[in-house]
Amino acid sequence: MVETLEILAAEAVDRAKSLGANEAFVAVRRRASTELQRRDGKTERLVESVSRSMSVQLWVDGRYSAQTTTDLRPDAVAAFLTDAIALTRALEPDPHRAITDPALYPSTVPVLQTDDPALGGGMSPADREAWVVTLEEAARKHERVISVTSNLSYERSLAACVTSNGFRGRNLGTQVWPSVEVTLRDEGDKRAADGDYAGARFLADLPGAGAIGEQALAMTVARLGSAKGPTTQGTMVVDPRCAANLVSRLLQPATANAIQQGRSFWTGKIGNKVVSDK
Repeated sequence: MVETLEILAAEAVDRAKSLGANEAFVAVRRRASTELQRRDGKTERLVESVSRSMSVQLWVDGRYSAQTTTDLRPDAVAAFLTDAIALTRALEPDPHRAITDPALYPSTVPVLQTDDPALGGGMSPADREAWVVTLEEAARKHERVISVTSNLSYERSLAACVTSNGFRGRNLGTQVWPSVEVTLRDEGDKRAADGDYAGARFLADLPGAGAIGEQALAMTVARLGSAKGPTTQGTMVVDPRCAANLVSRLLQPATANAIQQGRSFWTGKIGNKVVSDK
């Protein structure tokens, strides 16, 4: 399957060059996903989907554009590339854009183990059902439970990319994300709600469904009787689940694109020292 994607990418690069592109980078992807959701003992949602897409970066006469299509029929790809190159020619020149220098390409592309062989054929309906049932049962062990929603998302993606200056690469990857949300009856008409989740590329790396459900329940129980705290100045303790979001807010403005286009608060701070007022 991934070999077919690489052939499509290579053909698109050749066509882009024949239509006048100086350089081209083409990535073709296939994504198959399944989501199963169970709420209070009943299956509430089951979605299975397969999608394909082609992303193209073009350098035409000093101009650059990036465009995507989901129609990979030969005639549709040909029309897409023709329009994409015409649109790129209409843009302003961008001297800061250039395709990666071939000197930076590795002599051999390392093969990263991101695809779980045990999930090569996907998760069976019985296995998916067992996960969501166990998640719910573990999270329901409290007398104040109002509702429990358990969910399992699975995805397998394949991708191949080809550049006009000599690079070829492939990638296969799997992801599995179980989660559960719990709502408890609090004092009066109040409700406490929380949950827990986990994610991994390999099924064997996930904690057990029972452990995830129990943690979700424990976190929800901890919210019972909670009240708004006073306004004060002090040390803030951040839940580990928020760490990735906080770090990403610092990393996103540090990209070359953000700095080059003047959209980063890091601009001009390279090498500068931060001095504390304490």
